[in-house]
Amino acid sequence: MTVVASPNPLRGLTGGDGEYLKAVAGEIDGPVLLAGHSYGGSVITAAGTGDNVVGLVYISGFAPDEGENLTDLQSKFSAPGAIPYFRQH
Repeated sequence: MTVVASPNPLRGLTGGDGEYLKAVAGEIDGPVLLAGHSYGGSVITAAGTGDNVVGLVYISGFAPDEGENLTDLQSKFSAPGAIPYFRQH
């Protein structure tokens, strides 16, 4: 088994993060299992349509439905109780 930890350029889903990862996966010879944490879950969802991608693993990550964006997904849940204690400097 070979493990590849691809960098995430953090340009946004519409900025090409998913397409970038899809291209990286496409360069790998053989089946690819993508794993993503947090925002990376959305990235692997977008990249998961690659021909050699055989599965997606979400590790405490966002798993949006087709056509769903992170704002829609996050709006389904109430804000964490710790929010009032955060201060921006």
